[in-house]
Amino acid sequence: MGAGMDDISVLMLFVTADHFLNQSGRLGFVITQTIFKSAGGGKGFRKLRIDEKRFLKVERVSDFTKCQPFEGAANRTSVVSIQIANKPNPFPVDYRVFTPKGGGGHSASDLSVTEAAGFFSIASLEAFPMDAEPGASWITLPPGMHKIFLKIHGDSGYRARIGAHSGGAAGVFWIEVLEKRSAGLLVRNLHDAGRNKFPQITKLVEPDFVRPLLRGKDVDRWTAFSRHSILIPYDDENNGKAVSESRLKQQYHKTFEYFRTFEDRLIDRPHYRQHFAPSSQPYWSMYNVGNYTFATHRVVWREQSAIFKCCVVPDSDGAPFVADAKLIVVECRSAEEAYFLAGCLNSSPARFLIESYAIEIQVSTHVLSHVRVPEYAGSEIQKDIAKKSRLCHTAAKKDKNDEVATLEAEIDELVAAVWGLSKDELKAVQRTVSEMERRGSSTANDDTEGE
Repeated sequence: MGAGMDDISVLMLFVTADHFLNQSGRLGFVITQTIFKSAGGGKGFRKLRIDEKRFLKVERVSDFTKCQPFEGAANRTSVVSIQIANKPNPFPVDYRVFTPKGGGGHSASDLSVTEAAGFFSIASLEAFPMDAEPGASWITLPPGMHKIFLKIHGDSGYRARIGAHSGGAAGVFWIEVLEKRSAGLLVRNLHDAGRNKFPQITKLVEPDFVRPLLRGKDVDRWTAFSRHSILIPYDDENNGKAVSESRLKQQYHKTFEYFRTFEDRLIDRPHYRQHFAPSSQPYWSMYNVGNYTFATHRVVWREQSAIFKCCVVPDSDGAPFVADAKLIVVECRSAEEAYFLAGCLNSSPARFLIESYAIEIQVSTHVLSHVRVPEYAGSEIQKDIAKKSRLCHTAAKKDKNDEVATLEAEIDELVAAVWGLSKDELKAVQRTVSEMERRGSSTANDDTEGE
């Protein structure tokens, strides 16, 4: 079945269908919803092929990810109904999303079938492959919206990257600045940040490598606010390499002593041993750090969010902000380009596309491989989008929500022209996004790194 069959439930489904289903039979199977939309593990399943002559036909998918049907289990549950067929699966597939009335996250496990029927609101959607590649991820859309999706879908000229990754040592690199002194900054590590806990220490360090930290929870649509700092011994121009041990020890001795406190734990990181130890890089090296990490103009969005949110990284009076691994980062060539990109991505058409395929725990770098944002060339319409995006950032920072809503509507009209959407198509997109985001759950926890 190939490398795509890396979920035991997928293997069980294929084995069961192969051995027990005849041409007129039907199989109902409880399975993880991620196999329909994830880029990796579900690819083999989505080919829906048992052998050269037999295929799986998906009659319906019932999506219960908003319902938590199994008490105490935070999984993404779905039920798929399949048959054996002698030709490839036809699309669209009937895809139904079940949401508990009165809000998400409630269990109906103690209800009878009759009671449960009135417990949910049900959205009837259509599922299609993202593209023509065999095993492509599925998108889910209201009926009649696929043609609009195709107008927006496509690769952009932008490259997105995951933010700075400590490899399980957020409790070392993430710090709180307690006091500014003539001899340096008095800092305390956020020892219990992330999955791994570290001893808490308070030490003086040089200010050179202390930068404001942006975590996933610090970013919203149009705004970002740093609550803590990160001690990251990299120059702004670093070509992916941390400051050497000899240089840190000689020129930044206090910072060197800070990291030496955690030397054994930092060296023991699998992340460090795999990526940095073979080339004798210093033990404070971090993954996903390069010149782009400190670029002047950047756009970021949350890697985990039920509702897509992005913004331009704020200007800094001192050291540049550093985005952590729960944020996706795009380097831009100018402020205007950054505001243009953020304006396009925060628009209703872009969110319509993103939320039709993305799993809210996996809103990663792939976004710009699917949203066809044209490269910024300074055209009048691009300048208008950038201008209104900048005004949105300013208004959102001041909590002027009505002004933001008006500007967002104007941006929607501009990006609709970029993607060739009619007024009626734009209205349909806006209605769909409103319904998608109404069904969306609260944002996933961004307190720890994605390790």
